[in-house]
Amino acid sequence: MESNQIVKVLQAAVKKGDPFAHGALAFMYFNGKEVEKDEKKSNDLLIKGAALGDPECQFTLGCQYFGGRRGFAQDEAKAYDLFTKAVAQGHIKAAHNLALCFDQGRGVDQDFTRAAEMYYKAAENGVAESMFGLGVCYEKGRGMLADTQKARDWYKKAADKGLDAAVKKLETLG
Repeated sequence: MESNQIVKVLQAAVKKGDPFAHGALAFMYFNGKEVEKDEKKSNDLLIKGAALGDPECQFTLGCQYFGGRRGFAQDEAKAYDLFTKAVAQGHIKAAHNLALCFDQGRGVDQDFTRAAEMYYKAAENGVAESMFGLGVCYEKGRGMLADTQKARDWYKKAADKGLDAAVKKLETLG
């Protein structure tokens, strides 16, 4: 299928309320792929896709609110809500971001136990940054009992995935 046809198919699917099509088209407008770059159209599609329940739209929109990017005012409570919805649908990167919300008390009360749970969920699914976060939880006893060996194990897993911060942490732990 030619790219022009793909855009038409996605636009038709958007008109029918397809949540995935909203996200796909939002990505295209944001990056100027096969369509003229248009951040406003991209943002509108993200908002509608998230409201329709697309987990990728919820995650992406949550990221925009979390950092106050792409024309969205920073709103950590909205970000937390969107990440929670995406996690409920199995979005693993959203689990990492939800861990950050709990860990740092951003958009929600700080809760190290919940942070550790979310880091674990994402780490078990291959997110290197969550492996590192879980290592910190074990090292510092945040949300769980401190366990230096488990901290090293998670730092090692993150380092094996190429996360420089984990490599440095392992060097400092000796």
